[in-house]
Amino acid sequence: MMKRQKGVRRAIHVFIASCFIVISGVIGFYVTTNLESHAAMPGISLHADSILPTPTPPSDNTLGLSTTSGPAGTHVFISASGYQPGEPVRPIWNYGSKAQVLEESFYYFNPVGIADANGVVYESFWTPTTVAGTYTIAAVGLKSGVVKTATFQIVPSLDLGIYIGPPGTILRLRGWSFGYRETLKIFWNWAPGNSGTLISEASSDTMGDFSNRSFVIPAGTPAGTYTITCEGLTSQTIATAQFTVGMPNLEDSPSPSDWSYFGYNAQSTRINPAETLISQRNASTLTVKWKTTTPYPYKIAGSPIVVNGIVYVGTVEGFVIAIEAASGNILWTFQARGPVYGSPTVQNGIAYFGSVNYPSERLIGNYAYALNANNGSLIWDNYLQYGGEWSTPIVSNGRVFFTSAYKEGASGGLSAFDAYTGQPLWSYFTPYGIWAPDTVDQNGTLYVGTGNPCYQTTPSSSCAGYMEAINPTTGSILWQVHLLGVSGDDDVSTAPLYDNGRLYFGLKSGYFYCMNATNGNIIWQYNTGFSGDYGIFSSATEYNGLVIFGGGDYLVHALDMNTGNLVWTFKTGSFIDSSPSIANGVLFIGSYDKYLYALNPGNGQKLWSFRTNGPLWASPAISNGVIYESSGDGNVYAFTPQV
Repeated sequence: MMKRQKGVRRAIHVFIASCFIVISGVIGFYVTTNLESHAAMPGISLHADSILPTPTPPSDNTLGLSTTSGPAGTHVFISASGYQPGEPVRPIWNYGSKAQVLEESFYYFNPVGIADANGVVYESFWTPTTVAGTYTIAAVGLKSGVVKTATFQIVPSLDLGIYIGPPGTILRLRGWSFGYRETLKIFWNWAPGNSGTLISEASSDTMGDFSNRSFVIPAGTPAGTYTITCEGLTSQTIATAQFTVGMPNLEDSPSPSDWSYFGYNAQSTRINPAETLISQRNASTLTVKWKTTTPYPYKIAGSPIVVNGIVYVGTVEGFVIAIEAASGNILWTFQARGPVYGSPTVQNGIAYFGSVNYPSERLIGNYAYALNANNGSLIWDNYLQYGGEWSTPIVSNGRVFFTSAYKEGASGGLSAFDAYTGQPLWSYFTPYGIWAPDTVDQNGTLYVGTGNPCYQTTPSSSCAGYMEAINPTTGSILWQVHLLGVSGDDDVSTAPLYDNGRLYFGLKSGYFYCMNATNGNIIWQYNTGFSGDYGIFSSATEYNGLVIFGGGDYLVHALDMNTGNLVWTFKTGSFIDSSPSIANGVLFIGSYDKYLYALNPGNGQKLWSFRTNGPLWASPAISNGVIYESSGDGNVYAFTPQV
């Protein structure tokens, strides 16, 4: 996933009041009608039949809410009626106060709804970090001035950082939305009528938040599930979370036929060499095997990931969705604290992904997650201090690497975590965002393309990103190359393809580079002639001495890998964000024109195409005779040939 500055191309769960639930044996959530409440931490994993429907729009002056209480970072769906058909309707948080928040569009996520022909509107947004209390939500018609309101109760939440593990596991404790600057007490092994053992004290800040507390699960603790509570002494609020002493039951590692990374493998070659069922002979016979509509269907920028018979997709509505590859049935969903622009990387039975802070949330949405890939239960999470993850993480040698960026790349960073516990290993801040996926070579060296450093300065030829080689153990920069700017906003917008000691990647400048991976020397460069929002957003693949990618000029470009000379092009009906994927001599790529194309990668000849109902930002995955693609129409598609 990559930002476009101009015009921005590019498991919902409803919290249940007055009950206690345990989901996947990990997460507890409880809300009472007052502020003595128990609230869960950053996400909820659910089976598909547990997802509650969009609220029915009331006929009076109130809003329909999917939930009336929850912690900061709750995704609230609202509905209302009585507006002019076709008028924009904006949600406002804390309506009527001096601190009210106008909910604004943020890249692909837009909370401002349009009333339908009956004057009914459906919208959603994430609740912000703020102190516990009762707040007014309003939906205001921007033409009619009609205002509908409802109240929402913010309750505190407790994040353990890790939710399952053996004795000796270190919990990383942080909390959100307690009272203003109050004293907090944290207890281990809490139960009704038994406060448990006091393990730590903390003080909340002006937003009711705290962090930097830890607890080691005691040696000899028997297997089972234990409750940790955090009590606000002034606000009289209580948040709880649950830790399971034991080990997660994880699926096997991916097989060669699986598509477990955004780029198929850590080198981002985007080729599945194990695929034999799809061929140039039968590509023209491809038909829809199934089409699955995501919960609360909306834009999907995340590319499908396929491992062990499950398809994983992230959505802009903040879902990660697991779909049975054979049937298209949704197995489980996980609701993150903010939009998810990438999809999980699945390794060692764990699905890793990150979310992006929705600005009005005041930072709570920037999170890294690790889920049990089989059932969606949360294994660990960690706060991303340098911004949200806009693409997909990379996993290598027991580490998982998350890139980060704030809006328009004002700043960002790179963070490494232990892949099994989420324990931070190293991180560093950058004065530019990092928007594209990174790559790892066969020796473990990490290659990262960055955004440009000119967000608040006068655009110049220096307003382009860097390509960097990183030591994966220490985070130190081995070398970096500052590339040439053209448009004034020329980020490295693609994952570098690593092959035989070389890197191949494109920029928003419209330039595509071949670079020596050892020292960063540029071997050759190719100019598409289109830059900025019409530069290169498509990561490359390779085929028989060709490197192939899509451009903002509507073209698929195939270049000689050794010289950079153009060999062939194929024209689509619009710009291309999607990255090409190859298996058994067939190339698949999507376009903003809503079509998925199959091409002969040797000469660019069109073999097949299929039109969805939305733009294809995502990149196709190919596994076990099936092509998977997610669309901006809110659907995930699976195609199979007649064999």
